Amino acid sequence: MESMKNELITKEYSSGIKGWMCIGVLLHHLSMFSGLFASTYFGHFLNLLGSWTVGVFLFLSGYGLFCSYSQKGDSYIRGFLKHRFLPLYISYLVGVLIYLIYDFKTLTPLKLLTSLTWGGTIISFGWFFQFLFLMYLVFWAVFRFCGNRIARSIILGVFFTVYLFGAHLLGAHDVPVVCFACGIIMGVYRDRLSRFFDRHTLILAAVFFAIFFSLYLVYVNGVIIGKFPVGYVLLSSVIGISDLAIIGFVISVSHFCLKKNIPLIVNPVIAWFAEFSLAIYMIQGLCIRFLYERFESSLVYFFAAFFLTLVASIPLHYLLKLINSGYRKLFRL
Repeated sequence: MESMKNELITKEYSSGIKGWMCIGVLLHHLSMFSGLFASTYFGHFLNLLGSWTVGVFLFLSGYGLFCSYSQKGDSYIRGFLKHRFLPLYISYLVGVLIYLIYDFKTLTPLKLLTSLTWGGTIISFGWFFQFLFLMYLVFWAVFRFCGNRIARSIILGVFFTVYLFGAHLLGAHDVPVVCFACGIIMGVYRDRLSRFFDRHTLILAAVFFAIFFSLYLVYVNGVIIGKFPVGYVLLSSVIGISDLAIIGFVISVSHFCLKKNIPLIVNPVIAWFAEFSLAIYMIQGLCIRFLYERFESSLVYFFAAFFLTLVASIPLHYLLKLINSGYRKLFRL
């Protein structure tokens, strides 16, 4: 079988992975609010699942941006704001409006301003959107106004490094920028990496899983349980390397499933989650908050919030789709 059409991750498998990551993020947030499996190793796994799933999604975002650019060239960058950035931002504004209605009594002008720009958003767990918008704009600006490849690499490298240290000092999310940058880098070398992953699929899967699981045990026993001290350097290394190990493991599993025709990543159920992932991520915080403390049983609350999120995401998905369709017709895209 041909090696994933010389792609590290095909478009179909990328969509499937996003579906799995959507499920992972939802389970992570539900475990946080329900307290289900608290103080257990599985509970610790669910609490850490959010970082790993978001890391994979941001890797796919960086990878997808560069692959699209390499295939379409400068025309992709010239139309990037109109075709890629604005449709997502308009969908985000719909989410802001929904949360504005729900939180109207507690909303402040500053919170609304930061929601529309930067510095925090009224959308629960919405930091992800603002981070992604910033990465999109930086990617567009560098590739739009800098024609030299080496200069691009230097500018992006400096930006990602400064952002990483700045975010850490300010107590913001820092590791995600590493995952996004990793996506761009692996997009550049995707042909070579695809052949490498094809030749060593199972070995790489085992190695990446071993690295991830070992670091997971270090984090749980050191940071959470406190069996041994974990300093800043070790903690940062554990978080960053474990995210990259998860990315490597996911890529390995993708190659294995494709070669063996195993419908683990690409199947109708996961395809549904992938299609509705934006709406699910956007509305889950509101659903989780709405049902919080309405059930005595943590298990009942867990499943109630899970299914409410899925049900609520359906009309939101089609609303966003309708708005996006109107936007495209307006600008004849």
